[in-house]
Amino acid sequence: MKRDGVTLVELILAASLVGVIILAAFSLDTTAHRFFTSSDRKATVLNEMMFVMDHIQKNAVRVTGFVGSPGYNVTANLLEMRVADPGNDPLRFDDDTWVQYRLSGNDVIYDPDRFAAGSTETLTSRVVNNGLTFSELQDAGGSVYGVRVRLQGEFTPGAGGSERDNPAVDLNTTVFFREHSAN
Repeated sequence: MKRDGVTLVELILAASLVGVIILAAFSLDTTAHRFFTSSDRKATVLNEMMFVMDHIQKNAVRVTGFVGSPGYNVTANLLEMRVADPGNDPLRFDDDTWVQYRLSGNDVIYDPDRFAAGSTETLTSRVVNNGLTFSELQDAGGSVYGVRVRLQGEFTPGAGGSERDNPAVDLNTTVFFREHSAN
């Protein structure tokens, strides 16, 4: 006897197989979305931290000073630099501008002229608590040869969570001031 139909068992097996395929595809899509979101967040934090580091480096190469009158001041959470203004006399320091980098909450604040009111700019708001530090580097003779800058950031500072949901970045660099001499 020949049958020309689909049995109930065959129909249930086919539906189950289609269901497993749909679940696998959904799971793969969800995992890929989580991975993309985490990677995007980490890239966002890294780009903002690199922008701050680059900003500091660009001003550091413009620092003017010498041993008797260094062109910078360093504390744990503050870096001030006396930068040469284009067109000014390089041997006079009184016509140069003091710029400042400091941490205020989760913000890195850049002040392009520390003596002018209202001139500050927020470079990033993703720094963790005490996540911007400066420290002088000294050689064996006690002479300062640079400043170590450490910057720590998170996608949502202080929110906690997993590295996937709230990725963190920790950057370190050394800033060298080109205009300082041993005279």
